[in-house]
Formats: sequence, C-alpha cells, structure tokens
Amino acid sequence: MKTYQREILISAIALVVMSLTILSYIKSVEREKQSAGTDLFQLIAPAPDALLTVNRPSVFSRMVLTQPSLYSAFASELPPVFLSLIRESHEGRLLFSFHPEGVVCYVKANGRQVRAMEKKVLQKRFAHYAPLEKVKEGIAYSFYADTDGRFFGCYSYGGIWVGSYSRKLLEAISRRQKGNSLSIPAEIDELRHASDMNAPANILFPADGLNLYVAPDQLPEWRIGNRWLATDLFLSEGRFCCYGNLPYASLPAVYYQSMADTLSRRLGQLYPGIQMSFQINSEDNKLYYTGCAPF
Repeated sequence: MKTYQREILISAIALVVMSLTILSYIKSVEREKQSAGTDLFQLIAPAPDALLTVNRPSVFSRMVLTQPSLYSAFASELPPVFLSLIRESHEGRLLFSFHPEGVVCYVKANGRQVRAMEKKVLQKRFAHYAPLEKVKEGIAYSFYADTDGRFFGCYSYGGIWVGSYSRKLLEAISRRQKGNSLSIPAEIDELRHASDMNAPANILFPADGLNLYVAPDQLPEWRIGNRWLATDLFLSEGRFCCYGNLPYASLPAVYYQSMADTLSRRLGQLYPGIQMSFQINSEDNKLYYTGCAPF
C-alpha cells in the first residue's frame, strides 16, 4: 500500500511539474507574440529631438565604436551605458529617442535577453550598489545609482525593455504602453519606412537643426524649414558614409554644390572630428545626398 501511495505521489508531482512547464512555455510564447507585434516606434516618448535606430549592433560597433572620431561624436550624444548595450547586443534592433530631459533606449527583449543585459551591462557598470526596485501601476522599475547623484532607470513590460536616466520619460512611456495609447507621428512613420532598415543604422532628425539653406543671386532663398529628414549610415571603401534625400528645390545644378558645402559646414560645426564631404544631385523631383568622411 505504501509503495502504491508513493507511486501516486510521484506521479502527481510529475504531473504538476509538467503542467507548470507547459504553462510557462505558453506564457513565454504569448509574450514573444506580444513583443513581435509591438512596433518600437509606437513607444517613442512625445516630441523627440531626434531618433537613432541601430539595426545591426555588431556591425555598428565595428563601424563606429572602434573609430576614435566617430566614437567621440556618438559618445557626445549617447550615455556610456547605451554604448555598452550596443556593444553587447548581438541580436535585434535598438531604438534611441533624444529629448531635452534625456535619451531613451527601447529594445524588444524576452526574459533571457533582459537577464543578459542586466548581467553583461547593468551589473558591471553599476556594480557598487544593488538596484532600487519599485513597482508603480503594475510596472516594476529598477533604478541603478550612478555618479553625480543620477539614477539610471529601466523596466521590462510586454516583451519590451526601456531604459533612461529620466524617470519622467520612463513613466510617461510605461503609461502609454499600459494604456495602449500608442501612435507614431505621420512624418516620422513615413520616413522610417523609407529608410533602409538593412543599413547598420538610421538617423531621423529635424532639418531646422542644420539651418540648411541656399540663397543664390536673383533667386528666392531656399530653405528646408521645419520638417524631418532621414539618413542611412554605412561603410563604403573604408569611409563612414550617410545617404538620404532632401526636399526638392528647383535650382540650377550649380547651386547644389553650395548646398553640399553648407551641409558639410553644419556637420563640421556639430562634430569637429568628422569632416564629411557631400554630393547632392537631383533626380525624379528629389534631391539625393551622399556624404562620406575618412576614418
């Protein structure tokens, strides 16, 4: 009788373990489906100043983060923890949005990938103190103490990991995510679909920050104005290059060089370590530009 009871108990325990394993697998699949169906661009905090999409982190790391002048330019915009995330990411896309309050990183990540980010990046970079854990409105946040009294915060929800030094931005994004009030500004949505998502990275930015204009003699001044532009970043023959298009301007071809010089000068002012030369040409009522800089 005792042997029989023991067999029943063992069978019951095995059934429970198997059931829990199946339920865990089903939940994992559901989270994967939810993550796969979520567009990172829908999560972007309102009114970004610029967007950076790193489509191929390993290529981007070799292309940019190993070259002193390029590293300096990106390090001036991205906090070190995000540069480390790019280096350690071997799968998936990273999206960064830039705001007056700070930079936000968005990554599609399952539980295994989140744990890998914590172990390889966060625990190494913020090794002195254990993170502060806080749950608010059903979202579990982790805050890591950094220098100058700052805290790096992050959370994982619905198969998406979000991190930023701005608690305000984190909470605004999580509220939109939980409330399913997700949307993409039409102009940004159009541009990101026109970008080459196979390029190592894409940048979307407001054109007025470049103050790009041409004012030829006896012709009205041409200026891009208040709209967004997109550029693809890639390597070509040992040079760092970007490619994109500008609003069409009905100008004589001779003035395109003036436009290219202006664009080179603006970027040189923003990032002195990158001396990029541009070529601009007109085709099918569009202005296309290609800019390259030697390493």
